[in-house]
Amino acid sequence: MRLRCHPLFLLLLVLPREVGAIILFGSGDPDTNTTAPAGSLANSGWTTQAESNPSGTAVGKSHVLSAKHIGTKPGNTFKFNGLTYEVRRIEDAPSSDLRFLEVAGRLGSNQIAELYSGNNEPGRSCVLHGCGRGRGDAVFAITPSGPQLSGWKWGGFGGRLRWGTNSIEGAINYPGTGSFLYSRFNGNVGNDEATVAVGDSGGGVFVRDTDGRWKLAGVMSDTDGYFKVSADSPPFFAAAFDRRGLFTLNYDGTWSQVPVSGPPIGSLWQASRVSAHHSWIQSQLAKPVAEDWPRLSSSNSATGPFAEHDAYAVAMGQRKIRLRTSSQQRFFQLNGTSPIRQIRLTDDGIVEIDY
Repeated sequence: MRLRCHPLFLLLLVLPREVGAIILFGSGDPDTNTTAPAGSLANSGWTTQAESNPSGTAVGKSHVLSAKHIGTKPGNTFKFNGLTYEVRRIEDAPSSDLRFLEVAGRLGSNQIAELYSGNNEPGRSCVLHGCGRGRGDAVFAITPSGPQLSGWKWGGFGGRLRWGTNSIEGAINYPGTGSFLYSRFNGNVGNDEATVAVGDSGGGVFVRDTDGRWKLAGVMSDTDGYFKVSADSPPFFAAAFDRRGLFTLNYDGTWSQVPVSGPPIGSLWQASRVSAHHSWIQSQLAKPVAEDWPRLSSSNSATGPFAEHDAYAVAMGQRKIRLRTSSQQRFFQLNGTSPIRQIRLTDDGIVEIDY
């Protein structure tokens, strides 16, 4: 299969600089697939994902992997498991759309994704995640036999995490841009089949490894989806499972109609290939984290022993630490020069510590 769109071309020309939420083939209900999948898809990456835009995957106790083109910088925030984490440091993978982020605090042991290191992703089923746009109005192509449903326009921003499925078709390298996994939105793998839209960049793509565990194989990078119904109609963004009869944008800025004959071809999405940068990611994880935020320790006894708390977020400017409540009584201490000044429970059930 020939890839019609180079990812860098898409990012600069077609996409509004980010790839809400995941668009599903079988449903336009914004509440569909907004809770963790079960059954054979259980533990397929849901708990490792940012809960709202920007999308990203936790890959270490204080580390997130996302897409470079989103432009996330130190001081920006990600939301995981009800807590908002502040980005303290960034590193970009060479010749790639991957951006490695270090956040202040701990993301939690149940939020860390395992990395896929194999080279046999093509042909595997996958679960993809994102927090971008949902499904909008139906798109109909004009064909000799009459209007034909082709897909759906990108809807409004939901900013809410959603999951979907697909099958990875292949992998491709672009000189100077990186290695990518790609797939099509063809409507042939069930109602949960998914593609992406603006806002989904940085979301994790997971495959099941030979050991039976789901692992991070890709970080969503780009999609195509710029169409017209006719040569003189206004363009729009859409997730098309059958682009026959629609007009698509060429590299030279002209538009051409997709032949009505032949097999249906759906929208393409591509994700940065994690296995191609596995060593670089591991080298980033091996670096010591920033030392400018206080470490929170806890114990179920006032006399200890104390160990670093499993999941907490540090708001440096506000001098606050936030964590989720526990069913067990906990005692806290800070490892550093700052004392704990106050502990309180907020209206939304979050423990807030001033230091």
